Amino acid sequence: MKLLKKKLLFALGSEIDFLIKEVKFEYKSYRYLYFRLSGFAKASVREAALELYNQGLIDKITREEKVYYRLTTLGKDKLLEGLGGFKSAVGRWDGLWRLVVATEVKEASRELKKALNRLGYKRLIRSVYLSPFNNNQAVKQLFLDKKWLGKVQVFEMKKLIVGDGQQLVRKLWHLEKRNDQYREFITNCHRVLKWRQNNFVALQQSKGGFKSVFDQYFSLLIREEGLPKQLLPTDWAAEEAKYKFLRVAEMAKTANL
Repeated sequence: MKLLKKKLLFALGSEIDFLIKEVKFEYKSYRYLYFRLSGFAKASVREAALELYNQGLIDKITREEKVYYRLTTLGKDKLLEGLGGFKSAVGRWDGLWRLVVATEVKEASRELKKALNRLGYKRLIRSVYLSPFNNNQAVKQLFLDKKWLGKVQVFEMKKLIVGDGQQLVRKLWHLEKRNDQYREFITNCHRVLKWRQNNFVALQQSKGGFKSVFDQYFSLLIREEGLPKQLLPTDWAAEEAKYKFLRVAEMAKTANL
């Protein structure tokens, strides 16, 4: 799914904690979407909204000749699938590690690495990749499509023989850097909440206002891969970041942004 469509879905679901099972999404106008998607041409936003509607990911109504959109249940599921930061909150780890050994795919090593990265694998050493995600069917299909079945081996194991799994994940997934980014985001939210309270003009500013917070949070979520909670650091700041974002989003809603 293209970035614009992902961000449009996120915009329609960003005001509430949509990990709650029973939620009702509100209809939003093009004005609402244009503000949050200001980096894209308005015509592109309208085209993306129409495509998402035709796919059943969003619903629409017309009031006084104006069109309004909201997320459908299917759209919510697609959004959760596309923003890895939410996967760890809704999924559970089966406790298994997957190891791919592909010493005979030398001629396509870059292609292999890129494809496995998309499936949640990180390279341990040359031609060896590790993942905690149960993407076995997708991995098998990848190797079938590329005619690599005879050149790779895939293993499952319950634990690492040597080493700490959490420490390994911290290194391979660069979690310390990502946690620092979450903390920086939280600091920015504090600043907006403190200085923009009841200052709706400042909240509308392109820099330092709600739009900056919205863009920063989306950029964090879009890069997340949804590691299981059991493998995340105990001081993982993603949950606090979500709470702060929802507070800023509520303020924007009050300001009718």
